[in-house]
Amino acid sequence: MLLGNEPVLEPQARLYQRLLAGDPDEATDHAEEFLKQGYLIDFYDKIGIPALLIGERDRQRGVMLDEQRVRFAESTQALVANLREIAEEEENEEQAAEKDDADNPSRPDKQQGDLPDGEGRSLICIGGRGEIDDAAAAMLAQVFEVQGAAASVAGHPMLEAARIRELALKDVDAAVVLYLNGQSSAHARHAVRRLKRLRRGLRVGILIPQIDAEAAAGSAIAWAEINADFIVSSIADAVVAGLQDTPPVPLKAAPRRLLRSRSGVRSEATPAPALGP
Repeated sequence: MLLGNEPVLEPQARLYQRLLAGDPDEATDHAEEFLKQGYLIDFYDKIGIPALLIGERDRQRGVMLDEQRVRFAESTQALVANLREIAEEEENEEQAAEKDDADNPSRPDKQQGDLPDGEGRSLICIGGRGEIDDAAAAMLAQVFEVQGAAASVAGHPMLEAARIRELALKDVDAAVVLYLNGQSSAHARHAVRRLKRLRRGLRVGILIPQIDAEAAAGSAIAWAEINADFIVSSIADAVVAGLQDTPPVPLKAAPRRLLRSRSGVRSEATPAPALGP
């Protein structure tokens, strides 16, 4: 290992190490090496998000201190900002390719063209539960912009009941909430309900990268009950689903609950009607 030319760590582990150390510039250098042959969406799906998952797993295990978590998230946000110029170049390439109705000859493994055009579409990407989720939301928003869509980012505090009305959703077609913690189905259910109540006709999706098959299978039923318009596990799938023109899933009625009257008799409460698109 000492004399060989093979890297000791996997790319996502190396990226995690640099971000945890608060070194976004070196992390950017590694990203740019990858981007000489690949697209931004590939980097985020294959290296960026997996690096964030390592961080989230360490946070859950309690081996990442609060100070380290904040530094890790801030370094990731700086990395995304450093890659903005590359994102703009890819957007220009995509627009030129669509205008010429031809693939980009400099990248024969072209994958970007498989994604839908986002021209005229507006989306908001929201971190689900913490600063690391916020960083993942910034990655997704940048890819939406590459596809020609207008994309904004909101931090996880904006999903709180006391602050959610501060979100600017008037002209937004879809909202995507990102969770790196696979045990977030209850939080996601409330987030989807709040967003759909806030604006009729809003499509709300969930991006939750799968950490392992066992965890995914164990939480499949819980995630299926959150009333989202789509649930995806990669940035590529989130872009495809987020830019679709399908009508939003109607908001389900709240569960019926028993109320106790003054006389002590229990009766069923009438659920609120479901909201349509």
